[in-house]
Amino acid sequence: RDVLLSLVGDFLNRTTIRLQELSRKPGADSKYVEILDTKCHIRLADIAHSLLKVSPYDPDSMACRGLQRYMTLILPRADWGDEKMKTSLVQILRRLEKTFLKISKKPSIRRNTDWEAASGLLKGIHETVVRCPFVLHWQQMRSLLLTVQNLIVNETSNENVSSASAALMSQSPPAFFCSTVVRLIALQ
Repeated sequence: RDVLLSLVGDFLNRTTIRLQELSRKPGADSKYVEILDTKCHIRLADIAHSLLKVSPYDPDSMACRGLQRYMTLILPRADWGDEKMKTSLVQILRRLEKTFLKISKKPSIRRNTDWEAASGLLKGIHETVVRCPFVLHWQQMRSLLLTVQNLIVNETSNENVSSASAALMSQSPPAFFCSTVVRLIALQ
């Protein structure tokens, strides 16, 4: 899954750059070419979703190159206005919300979180919102934004946890992660 997402991300990035170069040449046809079709985007979203499922428990899965490339290179380039593809993005947004909810509620998961990778996931969402602003109006996006906002301002209940766990849960995530969250919320 990791290798497939990584390869497709690299392919999409390089072909997009090459198509832009070719369109600037004299006599070139300037029509838009869709590199990946709807079925490809839906299947890639399913693969990314399966990696996101294990990401709260396995920091290596969250930080894997394929998932990071999917979130930053593939996700923003899809046409999420297409009704066939909307369910795939909704599924990704819900899974991200669950991931960050688990990070905010469980000390063991929070302790092992790769914050750089978590920030990379949100950067991909940021790029997607920049290219498809209508996504901000979806309930799943609002829920995700509320969850990450609560995570950085430490609005979680620390009932029935040890003092060491409570101390860990009261610490804010690293500044670069908080900055990514604030940038995402600012788009709202």
